[in-house]
Amino acid sequence: MRACALLNGTPPYEPSSALRLVDPTPDDINNAANWVAQTFALASVPVELSPELAQHPLFRRGNELWALGWQREATAEFVALHRLYRDDPAAMFQLAHYYRSIRAYRPSIVAATRLIFLARQPLPSIPTYIAQLAYPLYYADLIQTASQQYQLDPLYVASLTRQESTYEANAVSLVGARGLMQLMPTTAADVASRLNLADYQLGDLVRPNVNIAMGTFYIASARDFRDGSVVG
Repeated sequence: MRACALLNGTPPYEPSSALRLVDPTPDDINNAANWVAQTFALASVPVELSPELAQHPLFRRGNELWALGWQREATAEFVALHRLYRDDPAAMFQLAHYYRSIRAYRPSIVAATRLIFLARQPLPSIPTYIAQLAYPLYYADLIQTASQQYQLDPLYVASLTRQESTYEANAVSLVGARGLMQLMPTTAADVASRLNLADYQLGDLVRPNVNIAMGTFYIASARDFRDGSVVG
Protein backbone atom coordinates (compact mmCIF):
# COMPACT_ATOMS: atom_id res chain seq x y z
CA MET A 1 0.00 0.00 0.00
CA ARG A 2 2.81 2.41 0.81
CA ALA A 3 4.47 1.60 -2.53
CA CYS A 4 1.27 2.61 -4.35
CA ALA A 5 1.09 5.78 -2.29
CA LEU A 6 4.66 6.67 -3.23
CA LEU A 7 3.91 6.12 -6.92
CA ASN A 8 0.86 8.37 -6.63
CA GLY A 9 2.70 11.05 -4.71
CA THR A 10 0.55 10.53 -1.62
CA PRO A 11 2.20 11.68 1.62
CA PRO A 12 2.73 8.99 4.28
CA TYR A 13 0.19 8.48 7.02
CA GLU A 14 0.89 10.53 10.11
CA PRO A 15 -0.36 9.17 13.43
CA SER A 16 -3.15 11.27 14.88
CA SER A 17 -2.84 12.97 18.24
CA ALA A 18 -6.58 13.26 18.81
CA LEU A 19 -9.85 11.72 17.71
CA ARG A 20 -11.85 14.38 15.90
CA LEU A 21 -15.50 13.60 16.50
CA VAL A 22 -18.25 15.26 14.49
CA ASP A 23 -21.81 14.37 15.40
CA PRO A 24 -24.05 13.79 12.38
CA THR A 25 -26.52 16.56 11.65
CA PRO A 26 -30.14 15.96 10.61
CA ASP A 27 -29.09 16.93 7.09
CA ASP A 28 -26.32 14.31 7.15
CA ILE A 29 -28.82 11.63 8.12
CA ASN A 30 -31.45 12.70 5.59
CA ASN A 31 -28.83 12.93 2.84
CA ALA A 32 -27.77 9.37 3.65
CA ALA A 33 -31.37 8.17 3.39
CA ASN A 34 -31.74 9.92 0.03
CA TRP A 35 -28.50 8.34 -1.17
CA VAL A 36 -29.83 4.88 -0.31
CA ALA A 37 -33.01 5.59 -2.28
CA GLN A 38 -31.08 6.87 -5.32
CA THR A 39 -28.42 4.17 -5.25
CA PHE A 40 -30.91 1.31 -5.10
CA ALA A 41 -33.63 2.92 -7.26
CA LEU A 42 -36.16 3.12 -4.45
CA ALA A 43 -38.99 5.64 -4.37
CA SER A 44 -37.94 6.85 -0.92
CA VAL A 45 -36.24 5.60 2.22
CA PRO A 46 -37.50 6.96 5.53
CA VAL A 47 -34.91 7.31 8.27
CA GLU A 48 -37.14 5.68 10.86
CA LEU A 49 -37.95 1.98 10.91
CA SER A 50 -40.58 0.80 8.48
CA PRO A 51 -43.78 -0.56 10.09
CA GLU A 52 -42.81 -4.01 8.83
CA LEU A 53 -39.50 -3.89 10.69
CA ALA A 54 -40.86 -2.22 13.80
CA GLN A 55 -43.58 -4.86 14.17
CA HIS A 56 -41.44 -7.87 13.32
CA PRO A 57 -41.40 -10.35 16.24
CA LEU A 58 -37.61 -10.70 16.11
CA PHE A 59 -37.15 -6.94 16.34
CA ARG A 60 -39.72 -6.53 19.09
CA ARG A 61 -38.20 -9.30 21.19
CA GLY A 62 -34.69 -7.99 20.64
CA ASN A 63 -35.70 -4.46 21.47
CA GLU A 64 -37.40 -5.50 24.71
CA LEU A 65 -34.48 -7.69 25.73
CA TRP A 66 -32.05 -4.84 25.04
CA ALA A 67 -34.11 -2.45 27.15
CA LEU A 68 -33.98 -4.99 30.00
CA GLY A 69 -30.19 -5.16 29.76
CA TRP A 70 -30.09 -8.69 28.34
CA GLN A 71 -27.74 -7.67 25.57
CA ARG A 72 -26.48 -11.10 24.54
CA GLU A 73 -30.01 -12.45 24.16
CA ALA A 74 -31.11 -9.28 22.35
CA THR A 75 -28.20 -9.52 19.93
CA ALA A 76 -29.23 -13.07 19.02
CA GLU A 77 -32.64 -11.74 17.96
CA PHE A 78 -31.04 -8.90 16.00
CA VAL A 79 -28.72 -11.36 14.24
CA ALA A 80 -31.70 -13.48 13.18
CA LEU A 81 -33.46 -10.35 11.91
CA HIS A 82 -30.34 -9.36 9.96
CA ARG A 83 -30.33 -12.72 8.17
CA LEU A 84 -33.87 -12.10 6.95
CA TYR A 85 -33.24 -8.56 5.69
CA ARG A 86 -29.55 -8.64 4.75
CA ASP A 87 -30.33 -8.00 1.07
CA ASP A 88 -32.74 -5.13 1.78
CA PRO A 89 -30.71 -1.88 1.67
CA ALA A 90 -33.47 0.26 3.17
CA ALA A 91 -33.80 -2.12 6.10
CA MET A 92 -30.04 -2.19 6.62
CA PHE A 93 -29.92 1.60 6.75
CA GLN A 94 -32.88 1.94 9.08
CA LEU A 95 -31.62 -0.77 11.42
CA ALA A 96 -28.08 0.62 11.51
CA HIS A 97 -29.49 4.03 12.40
CA TYR A 98 -31.85 2.68 15.04
CA TYR A 99 -29.33 0.36 16.68
CA ARG A 100 -26.91 3.27 17.03
CA SER A 101 -29.58 5.24 18.90
CA ILE A 102 -29.92 2.49 21.53
CA ARG A 103 -26.16 1.85 21.67
CA ALA A 104 -26.43 -1.60 20.12
CA TYR A 105 -23.13 -0.92 18.43
CA ARG A 106 -22.31 -4.31 16.98
CA PRO A 107 -25.64 -4.81 15.15
CA SER A 108 -25.41 -1.22 13.90
CA ILE A 109 -21.93 -1.75 12.48
CA VAL A 110 -22.91 -5.07 10.88
CA ALA A 111 -25.96 -3.54 9.19
CA ALA A 112 -24.07 -0.49 7.93
CA THR A 113 -21.20 -2.61 6.64
CA ARG A 114 -23.66 -4.82 4.79
CA LEU A 115 -25.28 -1.74 3.25
CA ILE A 116 -21.90 -0.55 1.95
CA PHE A 117 -21.27 -4.00 0.49
CA LEU A 118 -24.63 -3.99 -1.28
CA ALA A 119 -23.89 -0.57 -2.79
CA ARG A 120 -20.68 -1.84 -4.43
CA GLN A 121 -19.23 1.65 -4.57
CA PRO A 122 -15.81 2.96 -3.50
CA LEU A 123 -15.79 3.91 0.16
CA PRO A 124 -15.03 7.61 -0.54
CA SER A 125 -18.36 7.86 -2.39
CA ILE A 126 -20.35 6.57 0.59
CA PRO A 127 -22.22 9.29 2.53
CA THR A 128 -20.41 10.40 5.66
CA TYR A 129 -23.15 9.26 8.01
CA ILE A 130 -23.22 5.73 6.63
CA ALA A 131 -19.42 5.55 6.81
CA GLN A 132 -19.64 6.72 10.43
CA LEU A 133 -22.14 3.97 11.18
CA ALA A 134 -19.85 1.33 9.69
CA TYR A 135 -16.58 2.75 11.05
CA PRO A 136 -17.52 4.59 14.24
CA LEU A 137 -15.45 6.04 17.05
CA TYR A 138 -17.34 4.86 20.10
CA TYR A 139 -15.78 5.19 23.57
CA ALA A 140 -13.65 7.96 22.09
CA ASP A 141 -12.88 9.66 25.41
CA LEU A 142 -11.62 6.42 26.95
CA ILE A 143 -9.58 5.53 23.87
CA GLN A 144 -8.14 9.04 23.64
CA THR A 145 -7.05 9.12 27.29
CA ALA A 146 -5.51 5.65 27.29
CA SER A 147 -3.77 6.19 23.94
CA GLN A 148 -2.18 9.42 25.12
CA GLN A 149 -1.02 7.77 28.33
CA TYR A 150 0.86 5.08 26.40
CA GLN A 151 1.78 7.17 23.34
CA LEU A 152 -0.34 5.18 20.92
CA ASP A 153 -2.20 6.44 17.87
CA PRO A 154 -5.84 6.64 19.04
CA LEU A 155 -7.09 5.81 15.55
CA TYR A 156 -5.05 2.61 15.65
CA VAL A 157 -6.57 1.69 19.01
CA ALA A 158 -10.08 2.54 17.76
CA SER A 159 -9.65 0.48 14.59
CA LEU A 160 -8.28 -2.45 16.59
CA THR A 161 -11.27 -2.25 18.93
CA ARG A 162 -13.66 -2.33 15.98
CA GLN A 163 -11.83 -5.28 14.47
CA GLU A 164 -11.68 -7.25 17.70
CA SER A 165 -15.18 -6.75 19.10
CA THR A 166 -17.13 -4.40 16.80
CA TYR A 167 -17.48 -2.29 19.96
CA GLU A 168 -19.45 -4.95 21.84
CA ALA A 169 -18.39 -4.40 25.45
CA ASN A 170 -19.45 -7.86 26.65
CA ALA A 171 -18.11 -9.79 23.64
CA VAL A 172 -16.65 -13.23 24.40
CA SER A 173 -14.85 -15.12 21.63
CA LEU A 174 -14.90 -18.88 21.10
CA VAL A 175 -11.46 -19.12 22.71
CA GLY A 176 -12.44 -16.97 25.69
CA ALA A 177 -11.12 -13.52 24.79
CA ARG A 178 -13.28 -10.86 26.43
CA GLY A 179 -14.45 -7.30 26.09
CA LEU A 180 -13.82 -4.46 23.69
CA MET A 181 -10.16 -5.27 23.03
CA GLN A 182 -10.61 -9.05 23.39
CA LEU A 183 -8.16 -9.79 26.17
CA MET A 184 -7.55 -13.42 27.09
CA PRO A 185 -8.11 -14.12 30.80
CA THR A 186 -4.48 -15.12 31.40
CA THR A 187 -3.20 -12.04 29.58
CA ALA A 188 -5.58 -9.81 31.50
CA ALA A 189 -4.50 -11.31 34.83
CA ASP A 190 -0.86 -10.63 33.95
CA VAL A 191 -1.66 -7.04 32.93
CA ALA A 192 -3.65 -6.50 36.13
CA SER A 193 -0.67 -7.68 38.15
CA ARG A 194 1.71 -5.38 36.30
CA LEU A 195 -0.67 -2.45 36.80
CA ASN A 196 -1.11 -3.31 40.48
CA LEU A 197 -4.88 -3.69 40.14
CA ALA A 198 -5.39 -5.50 43.43
CA ASP A 199 -9.18 -5.72 43.14
CA TYR A 200 -9.23 -6.94 39.53
CA GLN A 201 -11.71 -9.71 38.67
CA LEU A 202 -12.34 -11.45 35.35
CA GLY A 203 -15.79 -9.86 35.13
CA ASP A 204 -14.16 -6.43 35.00
CA LEU A 205 -13.22 -7.05 31.37
CA VAL A 206 -16.75 -6.17 30.25
CA ARG A 207 -16.27 -2.67 31.69
CA PRO A 208 -15.10 -0.39 28.84
CA ASN A 209 -12.84 1.75 31.03
CA VAL A 210 -11.05 -1.29 32.44
CA ASN A 211 -10.77 -3.18 29.15
CA ILE A 212 -9.45 -0.22 27.16
CA ALA A 213 -6.96 0.74 29.87
CA MET A 214 -5.62 -2.81 30.07
CA GLY A 215 -5.71 -3.34 26.33
CA THR A 216 -3.74 -0.21 25.52
CA PHE A 217 -1.19 -1.08 28.21
CA TYR A 218 -0.76 -4.50 26.63
CA ILE A 219 -0.32 -3.04 23.13
CA ALA A 220 2.21 -0.51 24.41
CA SER A 221 4.14 -3.25 26.22
CA ALA A 222 4.24 -5.36 23.05
CA ARG A 223 5.36 -2.31 21.05
CA ASP A 224 8.21 -1.61 23.46
CA PHE A 225 9.27 -5.26 23.36
CA ARG A 226 9.41 -5.07 19.55
CA ASP A 227 11.48 -1.88 19.53
CA GLY A 228 8.60 0.39 18.59
CA SER A 229 6.57 -1.80 16.24
CA VAL A 230 2.92 -2.57 17.02
CA VAL A 231 2.94 -5.30 14.36
CA GLY A 232 3.84 -8.78 15.55
